[in-house]
Amino acid sequence: MMESMSSAASSRRREPNLRLPQDLVWRCWPLRDDAPRSLLVALGVLAIGVATGVISRSILLGVLAVVALTVSLWRFFVPVTYRLGPGGVAQQSLGRQQRVPWKLILSYEIQHQGIVYSLYPDVIPLDAFRTLYVPWGRHKQEVLDLTQRYLSHLRVSRPVE
Repeated sequence: MMESMSSAASSRRREPNLRLPQDLVWRCWPLRDDAPRSLLVALGVLAIGVATGVISRSILLGVLAVVALTVSLWRFFVPVTYRLGPGGVAQQSLGRQQRVPWKLILSYEIQHQGIVYSLYPDVIPLDAFRTLYVPWGRHKQEVLDLTQRYLSHLRVSRPVE
């Protein structure tokens, strides 16, 4: 009797060691992390702005083209912190956080440099406003493992080769 009570007590002491997996958190800032590519992107944005200004004969349209491209490429120019864990997928940038619980993600697509999580059953082209793209940086395997852990019930769209 005493032996069973002590084994029950020791098993209770071991239970707190069973913890939920910790969140995977990393910062992605292509402008800083990938200098050669950053230079090409910045030159491309400026070249398109100059071409737009020259073709339209309007400096204003050239400037608007540069501004529009810069805004559309905001994740490239601004550091973004990503978090994956039991609570879902989150991205934080410029003091704003967007979090999507795993239960709301209905499909995902593995791409060459990241993963796209969608709130809809099928990921389709031009879905940028309905999806959350998460570049994995140096954390590819961890992102894939966590995605598989929480979304194993979903079918993967176009797995990366």
